[in-house]
Amino acid sequence: MAAAAVSVAAMAQTEFNKTTAEGYFLGHDADGNLTFAVSGKADYDMPAPSTSGLAALDEALLTSAGIKTDASGIVFNYLPGEGAERVDAAAFASAVASGNPKTAYHVDTRIDKVAETPHYISMRASSNTKSLTPDGYDISTVEYVNYNKDTDAVIDYFDVFNASAERRLREMMYPIAAKKYALTLESSDDMEIVPNFAITPEGVTFCFPESSIAPASAGCPEITLSWQQLRSGRTLAEGVDALLAQ
Repeated sequence: MAAAAVSVAAMAQTEFNKTTAEGYFLGHDADGNLTFAVSGKADYDMPAPSTSGLAALDEALLTSAGIKTDASGIVFNYLPGEGAERVDAAAFASAVASGNPKTAYHVDTRIDKVAETPHYISMRASSNTKSLTPDGYDISTVEYVNYNKDTDAVIDYFDVFNASAERRLREMMYPIAAKKYALTLESSDDMEIVPNFAITPEGVTFCFPESSIAPASAGCPEITLSWQQLRSGRTLAEGVDALLAQ
């Protein structure tokens, strides 16, 4: 395995591991008017993976979590516009209490390890955004990142599935989803396969965006297909067995 900088692991272990960082931001629109306020909390409880090659995981994982870092700590990179500024808790609370901005949110972000084998590691980045004002809205997001230890590369959809797999995946997942959720889809043809999934020793868990296949109250729906199901459905890419070898 090629040697690589361990930026994510180093950050997790030295700066954020098993800690909570609280950040408060006031945002401005393009004209400089105060339009929203956001507070943020990011929790990292990521045991050091048993690999030294994590360079490829760095940007993908943090981008999936909707965050980046700067010299002063955590910055939520999905804030609207470029004018978000860090403020203290008192200024944030004062802005919310004054009714200006009209919308205010609290964002909780977590990064967790889902699974790890000698050949891959699967990570989960989840964010829950709660509105603090009547004009706002709540939203949850879940993004998975899978990393190949042998190649020091993030695993994409076509590393796991063949080019003709999408129809069979829809057909296999639709009845499972229909039993688990109150679907807003009429048939499997309406189910869009999103390349957001976790690889585990048991199979592949697909995660769908909030409100995409079920009501928002269901959060981000997840459907798991076992490796046996995926093989019988002839959905797997050539070479995937090497990734799954123990």
